[in-house]
Amino acid sequence: MKKEKYKLNFDLSTWSLIIINLLTIVLAITEKWEIRYVFWIYFFQNLILGFFTFLKLIILKNYRKKDFNINGKIVEPTLKIKLILASFFIGTYLLFHLVYYLIIYFFIKDLSFSLTILGLIWIPTLLFLINHLFSFLYNYENDSKREKSFNETIFNTFKRAIGMHVIILFSAFISNLATEWGFRKYFIVYSLIYIIFFMIIKTIVDVKMHQKEHHV
Repeated sequence: MKKEKYKLNFDLSTWSLIIINLLTIVLAITEKWEIRYVFWIYFFQNLILGFFTFLKLIILKNYRKKDFNINGKIVEPTLKIKLILASFFIGTYLLFHLVYYLIIYFFIKDLSFSLTILGLIWIPTLLFLINHLFSFLYNYENDSKREKSFNETIFNTFKRAIGMHVIILFSAFISNLATEWGFRKYFIVYSLIYIIFFMIIKTIVDVKMHQKEHHV
């Protein structure tokens, strides 16, 4: 049986996500951001995404019962069971980001964090927080009625986070090589173009994942 295709539904939550991503791109252009500024905005966005996924796993209903397989037995998805599984998710998710941060701190200096960076990125980070909160509230009624996969919700959150940062880490790796080999001044000329290109791709993926989560 073929999987039914879904149509894009440009509701208020989708448009707010698009607008905030576009505002972030405009800031990157006007402020001539380096890759590390973009990295930390999306790093914090991933933490926000993880928090709201945690809430959805606990609060929302109509999850498929087959996803609640514990020790080979299908159990009733009670609040207690969902809380245990959701806590395991958020613990794993935060551990992943802690290890990720330590790798950045010790091995990729181009992405190192500072209070200066926080001063520059707090506005887009706050906007992403507001967007995820609005999306959660706006789509709550529809999401509560629709049958969902508990496991797929977790998997999609990790997939969205990992895919985004693989590209950024690759860019930072190239930047490090450019510095070591003496090509830094040539790389800088093209880095902003690359960052903008990446941010456009990220926006498209954001919208696609948002649509898949709320409208499939």
